[in-house]
Amino acid sequence: MAKYCERCGSRLKKGKCPVCDEDLYTSLEDRRFSFKKRDIVWFIVLALILGTSILCSESSPFHEDIQIFVWSNFNSKQKVLTKVDRRTYKEVTYSLQKTGDSVELVLPAGNYTVGQDIPEGVYKVTNLSGFGPLKVNDTVNFITIFTSMISDKETSDYFSSYLEDVRLYQGAQVTISTDEMKFESKNARNDLMQKRPKNTLTQEFTISSPVMIGETIPEGTYDIIAIEGEGRVSSENYEYGIHEELSFNEDDYTVQTFKNVQLIKYNKLNVDEGLTIKLIPSEYSIREVE
Repeated sequence: MAKYCERCGSRLKKGKCPVCDEDLYTSLEDRRFSFKKRDIVWFIVLALILGTSILCSESSPFHEDIQIFVWSNFNSKQKVLTKVDRRTYKEVTYSLQKTGDSVELVLPAGNYTVGQDIPEGVYKVTNLSGFGPLKVNDTVNFITIFTSMISDKETSDYFSSYLEDVRLYQGAQVTISTDEMKFESKNARNDLMQKRPKNTLTQEFTISSPVMIGETIPEGTYDIIAIEGEGRVSSENYEYGIHEELSFNEDDYTVQTFKNVQLIKYNKLNVDEGLTIKLIPSEYSIREVE
């Protein structure tokens, strides 16, 4: 009778190997094979994560195509989205007044504040030109809306030209990323409207490369206009900043002008190569510069 294990060479105890029969270790060959399989799996997972991050990054040439693909598939599952999901408003702190003023506003691409640029109320929003999202960010009431819409002159199996039951509460940020959107309400609160501070900036700037705000360009609120080429413009702040594709040429997927951009000192404004933009002080400031 053998006294030693044929696999690992350990001395047998009562005919059993204290190592192999207790599954404490595998043979050297098994361990090598197991390690290689695990290593390959992890390599594939990491490669997928890295590849997805690169493709979805703002610098990727496929960034916009991936966004459109995601938007298309998301909306296709819901057919055509024409009304905000009521669950979006489950955390609101108060109900909007049922009666008020009838209001109709047409606003170009840019950042706006409810209670200063748009009265509080429930709105039907219609996209009049171009393609892109309506974005609403209300940190007080935990409301986030991001819905892409086509022009009201077009039809689509995936996108609507309008969105109903858009509830806008005081202080919410509204961002328009198409040429023009119309806001219609029958219970708008004009009585709650407040004036934004007058912009004290007067100088215009033309840039075609990334710049640091506060060095040659003072911080403040600007309208940004593409005057040559096309590309992406982005700031380091998301609240009243800019993260948009701008183009001097007519394009359904880009805009030429984006209004009310708050540029903050020591933050960088990134401009893609091949695009030249002009910074023009907005009529009013998002907030007073301290």
